Amino acid sequence: MIDKPPHKAVLRQSRYSNIRFALHTSAFLSALLAFIWTMSSYGQIPVVETPKPTTFQQAGTDRDKKAIHNNLKDLQIQNRSVIRQIETNQRQTSLYQLQELYADLNQNMISYELPDLSLLHGTEHFQSALNELKKMLKGEIPLDLKKAVFIVENAYFENKLDYKQFESSIQQAVHICQLSMAENNISSDDNFAKNLIIFNYISDTVQVKLSSHEKTLTHYPIKYDFNDYMGNDNWSNMFVSKLMATNSGQCHSMPLFYLILAQKLGTESYLAYSPNHSFVRFKSPKGNWVNAELTCGAIITDAAILESGYVKTEAIRSGIYMDTLSTHETVTTLINTLANGYTKKYGYDQFVKNCSDAVRKYYPNQLNALMLESNWQTQTTMHIAKQKGNPPITEFVKDPKARIELDKMYQVYAQIDALGYEFMPEEIYLKWLQGLEEAKQKPENQKSLIHQIAR
Repeated sequence: MIDKPPHKAVLRQSRYSNIRFALHTSAFLSALLAFIWTMSSYGQIPVVETPKPTTFQQAGTDRDKKAIHNNLKDLQIQNRSVIRQIETNQRQTSLYQLQELYADLNQNMISYELPDLSLLHGTEHFQSALNELKKMLKGEIPLDLKKAVFIVENAYFENKLDYKQFESSIQQAVHICQLSMAENNISSDDNFAKNLIIFNYISDTVQVKLSSHEKTLTHYPIKYDFNDYMGNDNWSNMFVSKLMATNSGQCHSMPLFYLILAQKLGTESYLAYSPNHSFVRFKSPKGNWVNAELTCGAIITDAAILESGYVKTEAIRSGIYMDTLSTHETVTTLINTLANGYTKKYGYDQFVKNCSDAVRKYYPNQLNALMLESNWQTQTTMHIAKQKGNPPITEFVKDPKARIELDKMYQVYAQIDALGYEFMPEEIYLKWLQGLEEAKQKPENQKSLIHQIAR
């Protein structure tokens, strides 16, 4: 059997993977083969006997009849010679064609590509979303993180989300942040203070006065949703639209929501990754990096992130962890989210590989894109192996086409390992996540600075 890598996430088999793709059964092949061999051996089709007339008119003298007979005999001999030559050529041609056909049929018995799911209802929305994101990345349309997030989530919901409502919810949060800035006399040029305002909006209770109505508006902190926080049961739990609807999110939606607000308020902040996790980084007035951990509502040190034990030096050096992403790179990574939503709804096919390629075009070492390609290539290899009856690898590699796919699978594994990646089990991640609550009680992780500036 082909070994699956121990460090890969669990692969989800396409719900359509049991469809039979071999168009020719062995019984059909045997019958077809026997029929073709019979035809090529005898070189003929069933002969219909020509009706014989009861009488013939006498045609000339006996000499004429003899001459005609001899001519007919010569013609028949000549025709038979031609026919034999044709039959010989046909046999040779048929044998050659049979060999080609048999080879083709043998090849067609095995599908070396995953089944195409593009005809399934709803997949067209994912393709349209990918095209739109590519236009953003090429500079054909404005680079807009808010719009990009909506495009991805709307594809999953089959274009049933209301963009005006989505935009209105974003604008309400922006308005509260702007009112909070005004009440605290924060300049629109103060990048650091604006980041703290956004962080405070997400992690703490915020009250602002509505001067036109002489009322106070209260916004409560966005809670971390521990229920299906990886979207295994419901992928939409990863979405910003879900966060705004429930005032709860997780480490995918919360940083994206933060960065959308930052873009709207014109402040600099960046997405960053750690194992199974993402967070926000921005610069302090002294030029130091500040880690905004939204899941627990604290500013934490690098040490708190590294305590998980799954961040290798190679991973930091390669940039898959602790590095900051530009807006362009952040929009690029949303293609991963699009592809993962596709696999949740439909399964793996060429679309998933196209998404991975699109990400890596702009962001070659993007870990999630490599993981996506890794899973796609593994699905492809296992798809071939299943059709072959899951043979031992020594038998599997005797098929040159199958060997190519197996080699590709191991190559992408090697790329991931070379970046310093180490698989972090979900239970370890959850324990680390809960440990952040304890970490934020440490003096270095307190929010006193935020309170001093924002209140």
